[in-house]
Amino acid sequence: AIDFDLLDQTTLSTEYTTNQIVTARLSNFPDDATSFKISNTLDFSSSTSIAITEDPMSTTHTLTSGDGLKTVYAEIRDASGNTQIATSSITLDTEAPSPVTDLTIQQVESTNQLLLTWTNPSDSDLYSIVIRYSISGYPATYEDGSEASEVTGVTPSAESEYTHQELEMGNTYYYTVFAKDNAGNYSSGENVSYDLSSPLSGFKIEPTDGNYTRVSGEDFSLTITALDGNGETSETYAGTCTIDIAAVNTTPGVGIFTPATTTEYVFTEGVCVIANANYNDAGEVQLTVTDDETNIGSSSSVFTFVPYDYGIEIDETNQIVNAPFTMTITSRNALGETCENYTGPATLSIAEYVNPSEDQEGSITVTTLSSSSWESGVCAITTISYDKWGTIKIKCSDDTQNSQYSLTEDLSFYPKEYKITIVTPPADREYFYINESFEITVAAIDYNDISIPNYQGTIKFIGDDFIMPDNYTFTLQDEGIKSFYLQGGFETENTFNVEDTINSDLTTTSPSLIIKEGNIRVYGI
Repeated sequence: AIDFDLLDQTTLSTEYTTNQIVTARLSNFPDDATSFKISNTLDFSSSTSIAITEDPMSTTHTLTSGDGLKTVYAEIRDASGNTQIATSSITLDTEAPSPVTDLTIQQVESTNQLLLTWTNPSDSDLYSIVIRYSISGYPATYEDGSEASEVTGVTPSAESEYTHQELEMGNTYYYTVFAKDNAGNYSSGENVSYDLSSPLSGFKIEPTDGNYTRVSGEDFSLTITALDGNGETSETYAGTCTIDIAAVNTTPGVGIFTPATTTEYVFTEGVCVIANANYNDAGEVQLTVTDDETNIGSSSSVFTFVPYDYGIEIDETNQIVNAPFTMTITSRNALGETCENYTGPATLSIAEYVNPSEDQEGSITVTTLSSSSWESGVCAITTISYDKWGTIKIKCSDDTQNSQYSLTEDLSFYPKEYKITIVTPPADREYFYINESFEITVAAIDYNDISIPNYQGTIKFIGDDFIMPDNYTFTLQDEGIKSFYLQGGFETENTFNVEDTINSDLTTTSPSLIIKEGNIRVYGI
């Protein structure tokens, strides 16, 4: 088959042309082909016959006027007068694309690089964005100056950017940006420039001791270093700056950073040291330092501010083993003010076994205080409980810096009550006799009515109608349950009480007991 192509005379594209005059190229002729004609229609009567002298053959051809897809026909004739038709198409596009919009330029922080941003035109046949530059003035055409880049694969109407790297400080860079379509048409140019002759490109902001984890409300030393375009200290800088603070990640807001300006401080050989920097809140933040004259600014790495301590409030210091109680924790700075933007995470743990002082292997039901636990710097817990008898201290510590913590006051955990069980009298009666010993068991039980294995409290028995055991201190071997023997001193129907010797509120009344006088009848033998 004969190959027939239409080509743009400049780009040699077979798809698009910006000129009505194109190159018509034919190849792969039959051996007996003698001539060919080219026409915009199938009527070749007005077309000039061209003798085939080689393979391939090329000639110029004028397309019909008006942009759009153009189809051209070739008639190939052999020596016997036989003809065959070949066709080829190309799109004529003489309309330039729209220019880019919203063109901006800025220096990449602390470098000798310039970032250009723009919005692509909406033309559907957009092919690329061509960026030309010069240090002597704006390039007037897409061939002037030097090419910084041709950005391909662009999307119509989308925002795009390009970073020009390895520039020389001390120059002003002039840019002209052109849009280019598939046919090779160029838009009018948009101009932007940037002066890299300034000795300042940004700032390095860091804690003087290198520690980015700080305590809220405590003064620390902050070092601000002015940088030139090569990232080196700009020793000639002696301006003033504004210091701003912004939240990072999930931190809900920001507090107050002082100072807000370097006006009262001096840059010496490009370095300013602020000895009493202070932030009154908690969370992850970044500092931004901006030169007051040029608005050149930089941001720091992330600082993490943790509370100085925690205010911990408990509804009662005497609690019941395994019973839920309320604990309210307030994160505070070094001045005792609430860190309203603190969201943890923090951890609750048993800090000390006060009584007994040996490790009771106890556990609390709430240990992790995640970000969802905090609101305005306060964590309210209503479901925390402890599973052992005794007195402990609970610690709240920040996970980032666990040296910042607070302890509760002594919290004592007691049984809910004592479960008193009386061994029943012999089957033929419902009472005991005076001076008859009978057995009872006393069990220290928790919120869930389960005996407390580590209970080591001391109980006393109270009741005027009975001969009572002495005070008794439970041992670990008792596992919270102990048997005792009592006697009735005279006829009565009454109860007795079992009471904790330390916590008088912990008192349990026994079931009612009937004591009767007994007669001994002696039969002769």
